[in-house]
Amino acid sequence: MKTVFAIGAVLLLSLNGHAQIPAYELILANDATIADSISEFDMYIQGSGTTTFELASLQAMLYFNPGISSGTISLSMNSGSSQLAAFQQPNTMSIVGNELRINAQIPPGAGNGTVIPPTPGLRVGRFRLNSNVPYNQQSPAIRWKNIDNPFTKVNAYVGSINTAITDSLNHINDLGNLPLPVQLASFTAAQLSSHAVRLDWMTLSEINNFGFEVQKSRDSLSQFETLPNSFVPGHGTTTEPQTYSFTDSVTLLGEWFYRLRQIDLGGPVFSSEPIRVDIIASLEERAPIEFALHQNFPNPFNPETIVKFSVATTAQARVSLFNLLGQRVVTFYDDIAEAGRLYKVKVNGRGLTSGVYYYRLESGGKSLLRKMLLLK
Repeated sequence: MKTVFAIGAVLLLSLNGHAQIPAYELILANDATIADSISEFDMYIQGSGTTTFELASLQAMLYFNPGISSGTISLSMNSGSSQLAAFQQPNTMSIVGNELRINAQIPPGAGNGTVIPPTPGLRVGRFRLNSNVPYNQQSPAIRWKNIDNPFTKVNAYVGSINTAITDSLNHINDLGNLPLPVQLASFTAAQLSSHAVRLDWMTLSEINNFGFEVQKSRDSLSQFETLPNSFVPGHGTTTEPQTYSFTDSVTLLGEWFYRLRQIDLGGPVFSSEPIRVDIIASLEERAPIEFALHQNFPNPFNPETIVKFSVATTAQARVSLFNLLGQRVVTFYDDIAEAGRLYKVKVNGRGLTSGVYYYRLESGGKSLLRKMLLLK
């Protein structure tokens, strides 16, 4: 039985003073674990209130817990489950990173699309997610992706014109699978020296968070191993932002991937998206004996930029990044810096949101501050 929490019908605007943009609901419902490693869920589309409209295209983008993809994973649609017109039923399903991508076929033009009625609407399909990780160990945690292209999009024929009608407020998640207990705001890695990498992460809120373990791999998609003594205690349940850090000792140069393994107090485990850091042999070049913090280059940047600095006196030095609220997001460098050397650190913004950030050099009781801009 499909349960729907409907949002009221809204006619957003008029097109050329005639046809009106239809409102809709796109709904995830009726999830079930069919076997230890098989999970299914329905997707429905319906007109809001009494609205009926002709569907032109549907691109459904869903996030899922990447912890279930540590081995093999596949996405399919159950045969005969779609109520869309045969020529418009989903025919392209793929998994990219921790995203499920489902695309309905596009009709040849207006008058050929599926007519979408109001409640109870039509079922886009019943989809099956197969993983070799048992779902009693990792929740699928499926939810809508509504930002960062490609995201969920809906088009309708309005006055015979293929028109975007996407409204993410009408993307409803009525699934019973466990939500992610931790909202991760950022997760970054920075090389401190040729033998150390510092990981920093920030959470916006936490529910029953026992803590985190840090995992590392040479391959971003598999073969992650938990680092010894890497457990970092969580804050249980809190709505306040929290910051964490862990420093890993590295022995091999080159490309490494890190991810967080978040452990819930109730037992479930969730894994973050991996981040990459390139370990280079030296962070140093010759420089004048001066206390200096150079402008990062490139700036604006996406996703990486370089920060250079030097100190006038050999001492402990720290270079950190702060958001506009003054919260420390990541520390790029935290080690002894020698006078007469120019230090170069790479800033990776993959785990950060677009916007203005400040970075600060601190050493010997002095500090310098500069601004950088991340544009995604």
